[in-house]
Amino acid sequence: MNRSTFPRRDVLRAGAALGAAPFWLRGMESAARERDRIVVCLELNGGNDGLNTVAPVADDLYQRARPNLAVGPKDGHALDDHHRWHPSLGRIARRVADGEVAVVQGVGYPDSNLSHFTSLDVWHSGTRTWPAPPTGWIGRIAD
Repeated sequence: MNRSTFPRRDVLRAGAALGAAPFWLRGMESAARERDRIVVCLELNGGNDGLNTVAPVADDLYQRARPNLAVGPKDGHALDDHHRWHPSLGRIARRVADGEVAVVQGVGYPDSNLSHFTSLDVWHSGTRTWPAPPTGWIGRIAD
């Protein structure tokens, strides 16, 4: 079956509808009610275009560099005076407006060597020392 007849987005929707979420994700709602604090960390590998997720619509360079792909200044959902959510992200835009979700842009670490693979190692482990600890940074915070 090719992508045009069964897009990845449909596969994800079907999986969510069938409860295909990992077991630890299913319990998050009750955990949030009990402690009133929860952190969800999404790592979007591949396919996500960050510049068109939260688009810098006030930046002329963005508009010129993506004449056929850019989110327009009146398209999508306003985040602030300079950024807009992609038009397909209305639900998350509402959650941001309600103060339930925050956007953190420009996150990095000092002295990056610009290696994609080294950067992934640093992000996953939360350290630049090697060998890395056996748990990632989220696991160490949870402990």
